[in-house]
Amino acid sequence: MSNLNKTSKRSAGQSAANESSTKSWTLSVAEVTKSIKKLTLTIALLAVCMNLSAQYSGGTGTSTDPYQIKTNVDLVNLAHAVNMTGNNYSGEFFRLENDIDCGEPGLFYFPIGREATKPFKGTFNGNNNKILNLSMDMTPQPQNDNVGFFGYIDGATIENLGLVNVDIKGKDHVGAITGYAGGCEITNCYSTGEVSGSERIGGLVGSIDGTIVTNCHVIGTVSGTNRVGGVVSTAFGNSKVDGCSFSGEVNGDYRVGGVAGAVFEGSILNCYATSTVNGTADLVGGVAGVIGRSNINKCYSTGAVSGGNNHVGGVAGDAYEITNVENCYSTAEVSGNDCVGGVVGIMADGNVYNCYSTGTVSGNINVGGMVGTIGYGKMSDCAALNPKVSGSEKVGRIVGYKESSPLHNNIAFDGILDIDDATDWKNIGEENLDGEDISKEAINADGTLGERFKLADGWTTQTGKLPGLFGNTVEMPEHLRPEGALVITTTTLPDGRVDEPYTATLEATGDAPIEWAIVGTLPYGLTLAPATGEITGTPVIKGDFTFTVKATNAAGSAEQELTIKITEGEGIDEWNVNGTLKIYPNPTVGELHIGYATCDNAIYDIEIYDLMGRRVATVVRANNYSPLQTTTINVEFLPAGVYFLKIGNKTAKFVKQ
Repeated sequence: MSNLNKTSKRSAGQSAANESSTKSWTLSVAEVTKSIKKLTLTIALLAVCMNLSAQYSGGTGTSTDPYQIKTNVDLVNLAHAVNMTGNNYSGEFFRLENDIDCGEPGLFYFPIGREATKPFKGTFNGNNNKILNLSMDMTPQPQNDNVGFFGYIDGATIENLGLVNVDIKGKDHVGAITGYAGGCEITNCYSTGEVSGSERIGGLVGSIDGTIVTNCHVIGTVSGTNRVGGVVSTAFGNSKVDGCSFSGEVNGDYRVGGVAGAVFEGSILNCYATSTVNGTADLVGGVAGVIGRSNINKCYSTGAVSGGNNHVGGVAGDAYEITNVENCYSTAEVSGNDCVGGVVGIMADGNVYNCYSTGTVSGNINVGGMVGTIGYGKMSDCAALNPKVSGSEKVGRIVGYKESSPLHNNIAFDGILDIDDATDWKNIGEENLDGEDISKEAINADGTLGERFKLADGWTTQTGKLPGLFGNTVEMPEHLRPEGALVITTTTLPDGRVDEPYTATLEATGDAPIEWAIVGTLPYGLTLAPATGEITGTPVIKGDFTFTVKATNAAGSAEQELTIKITEGEGIDEWNVNGTLKIYPNPTVGELHIGYATCDNAIYDIEIYDLMGRRVATVVRANNYSPLQTTTINVEFLPAGVYFLKIGNKTAKFVKQ
């Protein structure tokens, strides 16, 4: 064999060997890369599960240096740390540093703390920031109880947190903030959106045990079957719900309430529900579905309360075992079957003091304008002001049926209609089922309704209005207004723009003529025509202007608070006229700085005119031989309003506040 052939064969063999070696090296790189990826993922998962401050955006967890929550990843890490490792963060602090949008596609959130053995026990300060668009459907999960932003909290503090546009679904113990709270404080929180499940469903909190919920508010829809409440579902163990509200719709079967579904050995104070409360079965109330060994004080409901069966009330459906309902009212329409009342459906063993109702009450048996059935407590100083109380059996203006409970000093509107649209009530008297008569005229003449509703008990009263809570009175409903009485029907006014003509007309029902007046101040540049209620003019300053309009006729007067928003336009924060005249600050409360340029040697006075064209002041300026001059004048002596400042042939507007 020639050397050439040997060389060729050797080269071919080497090439094959090299190719084989290259393939082996290529596989090794792929395997190494795969191993590195696995190792990286493992390290990341370990980091998530470890209690390291590095898993959050900052902080060390102390009260002065709390863990900082800034991102979705921070929230996921917190849930993993509590749920997977059991770190409950007792004595440690978190702070939400900014709004977080949880609605990004592909993100799935678990509640923080899932059960009693792995709760969250720390302090979470929302810092007045918001969690946005949190969607959580735990119904397909094996563990679908204790559902919310937090699932199960024990001894925790949750404060200053907003949840906006939530969609929370679970089975039992479901709420926007938390599904369950034991021995906690929840303060200054709110939620909007939808919360749904089976039992113990609350708009804010599912169930509370030994927990205080204060100054919290919910707007939305809450749905479940048993123990369903607009704010909390169930409160027990000396829990307290104070200064809270719900607005929206609550739907359930049993134990359904506008604020709470069920309360046992607790209290609901200073709360209200402006809502529709629907229960297909029993124990349905505008504030609480059922309440036992507890107190409801200074609460009210508006809207509608309906129960498919028994124990339905404008404030509480069922109150039992030494429960007090006092200083409460309901304007809601209330309907049910048995034991239906404008304030309480059935009061088995407790007291009703200083309460009133104004809505239609309808049922079948045991129907009362105030209480459907009362057993062994006491009822005093109450007022049934309903347009109609109807039922087929055991119906009364005050109480439908009572056992041995004493009735004392109770009144009822003498125009209340019965099932036949008649006023033929048989048990009239302040200690009887139908109460003592009070006329429409007497109701309008005395805002305290015969000293039954007093400031010392938290009521605000005014002649021509019904008593109210929290510093407000209640507008007189149509069936209680005197003939020809005024009602201002304008509730909003259109926005305006600076330097653009504005027109709006106030409207009211009632006998003419109607005289209009303003209590407060309209936006600068606008005026009110007293005879027509027309607001016209040209706004000269932007801002939100709130004032009260008052309408008066022969039957009386009515007031309505309104706001006009004046938006951008040319504005007058700082005016320049042809580049030669500048005034600032504008508006002013005292000093006004004027900059101006002149092209001659004439001496001009500074003149000030009001909107009627009247000269109200003249100020002699300083030497003007400089091309550009500045002068400061004091206009503190001028009344608040809009004025024109004139130098030579140059003018500018300014506002004196």
